Amino acid sequence: MTEQRIGKYEIIGEIGRGAMGVVYKARDPLIDRIVALKTIRFDMYAQPDQRDEAQKRFLREAKSAGQLSHPHIATIYEVGEDQGQAFIAMEYIEGRSLEAWLADKRRWSVEEAVRFIIEVAEALDSTHKKNIIHRDIKPGNILVDAEGHPHLVDFGIARIPASTLTQTTAVLGTPFYMAPEQVAARKIDHRVDIFALGAIFYEMLTLEKPFTGDNLTTIIYKIMNEEPIPLRQFKGNLPAALDPIVRKLLAKDPDARYQSCRALANDLIRFADEAGFDVGRRPQPETSLTETKKLKRPAEAVKPAADTPSRKPLIIVGVAMAAVVVIAGGILLLTRNNGRLPGQKPESPAVSGPVEPGRQEAAAKPDPKSGAKGQAQIQAGGTTPPPASKEEPAPARKQAPAQKQAPTQKQAPAQIQAPAASNAATNAVKTDPGNPAAKPGEVKEPSPSPAAAEALARDIALRTAEADIKTLLAAYLDGLKKGKEAAFYQANASAALTDRLKRNLELMDKVYDKLEGAAGDLKLDTRSAQSPRFIVRASFPHTITGRTRSNWKRETIFQGSYTWTLEKDGPRWIISDLAFEAK
Repeated sequence: MTEQRIGKYEIIGEIGRGAMGVVYKARDPLIDRIVALKTIRFDMYAQPDQRDEAQKRFLREAKSAGQLSHPHIATIYEVGEDQGQAFIAMEYIEGRSLEAWLADKRRWSVEEAVRFIIEVAEALDSTHKKNIIHRDIKPGNILVDAEGHPHLVDFGIARIPASTLTQTTAVLGTPFYMAPEQVAARKIDHRVDIFALGAIFYEMLTLEKPFTGDNLTTIIYKIMNEEPIPLRQFKGNLPAALDPIVRKLLAKDPDARYQSCRALANDLIRFADEAGFDVGRRPQPETSLTETKKLKRPAEAVKPAADTPSRKPLIIVGVAMAAVVVIAGGILLLTRNNGRLPGQKPESPAVSGPVEPGRQEAAAKPDPKSGAKGQAQIQAGGTTPPPASKEEPAPARKQAPAQKQAPTQKQAPAQIQAPAASNAATNAVKTDPGNPAAKPGEVKEPSPSPAAAEALARDIALRTAEADIKTLLAAYLDGLKKGKEAAFYQANASAALTDRLKRNLELMDKVYDKLEGAAGDLKLDTRSAQSPRFIVRASFPHTITGRTRSNWKRETIFQGSYTWTLEKDGPRWIISDLAFEAK
């Protein structure tokens, strides 16, 4: 590998950087094809088990995405390795990410948003049918080409059949778009992708994320406990018929959500027909991916021979007599206990708690054929919603419980000392006895307490901290070598630290040039990483050498250790302080 080439690919330029590596724009000289080249450096991980984890995840991305073929999924061309650096060559999409479009606050028309989400839903439906879950659907992983069509990328944390690398309870993904069961580290399936797609659809329509907050803990608490602001409260005359579709996408209970992306696409196609615009598609047959498999029919019993006396009449008589005895006993017990069996508590109402506005009719008269999908048929604001799809109900599917309306003006959780590990967070979620939403007699997964939400927020914030900070350290060393140390701190440090270092860097630049730096193993101290400020300290042995401008001899400028104090700022870490100890 050279600076201009990785494997056979000629590097044209850098597209972007992430925690695991760099993505380049490159050219395949054999067929003169432009590709996107995603790389990863496993030697950045200090521990062998971390290197193995990263390598397996990277290869899993190639394996899962390589199975897929769809117009709206980036095609994988090749997987390879060059001098210890693994890479994936994939289709180059001329355009930019949906995240960049949303950052511009460009308002999407309803027709554009519906057409876009249908195409993403169809791509996801094809992956789900192959038992591949993306698990990190977000605007940054959807590229928009020059014609406005979406392309899914980055199946780096997808779960494929027989994969044992990441258990189904691992907390992965991007918090703004994570489903409640994913946040709570419970068992997940393809419906987490459906929830994430609902969050993206909501953001495209409103230019606001459905669950927001000043810190990660608040966001997680809202995902688990609160409903997003209804579409009707936003400007732009959003059709009322879209509201039940969006609410169904963002349902807390996976059973109340769309059970397949095909079902979602069909409802949006019907909505488009009602709204008077053509998306160039017709509804397609749906298959629920969560329905229980039908049991095999037992072998037919051997009929008795003609000369063998049949015992069927005797069995019928015996069953009838037993039924009479049971009925008589039941009547006697009910009479003695005022209509209740011994020890039985008074019967609770069928529906506990308030019913969400707009769902009263569905709660009073459930449709056994449509199940949870009937929510998309509620009329709102006089607009006729899209007709229900004809999805066959699962044989063993339980009726989804009616969702309760979130209390108004719910306050963000107060800061509470969080457990130190993700296992503690998961246990807190599962054993929360103070959940106010739980009612006697309900079978419902408990929502996390503020303490559990805070622990989950800490776990998510620190999960990739080491890899992220090692990437930051590599960028620092690269900036030092190129004489751009000041520019590095300008982009990655607080304003106060940048101003403090400015004078020292100017003096060093006057005395030395051709700087070079080396760093040893990184050590993280996460004891101060508590919500809402996730602060860590990163220490590493450090040596800086430079050539003096007076005699052009290389000298050691610094030898000792550096300690960065970093604070989580959205998806990245900001260096807020620098301390050093010279030998």
